[in-house]
Amino acid sequence: MRKILLILGVVTCAMSVSSFFWSDVEGYDSIGSVLALMIMLVLGASVLIEYLLDKPLLLGFIEIPIGATGFRELLVCAGFAFMALPLLIALGVYD
Repeated sequence: MRKILLILGVVTCAMSVSSFFWSDVEGYDSIGSVLALMIMLVLGASVLIEYLLDKPLLLGFIEIPIGATGFRELLVCAGFAFMALPLLIALGVYD
């Protein structure tokens, strides 16, 4: 399930980035942006929960063991960013 979410997240994030460039096109639907933000929120939260439970972090096909401390903290910071971005967009910080 995590691998499917990761693939969907990459595809929908690409759609979300494209929305910044083509959002003024008439009839453009922003469902891709909303879906990308929701998947980013789920992935970021799952990384944080796995870190707090002291489990290996699973990123698609890659498993980060418990002993790789520096890289695990970096991934948790990225997880916080993934969780914070949808909230910042919802609050209007990023338009």
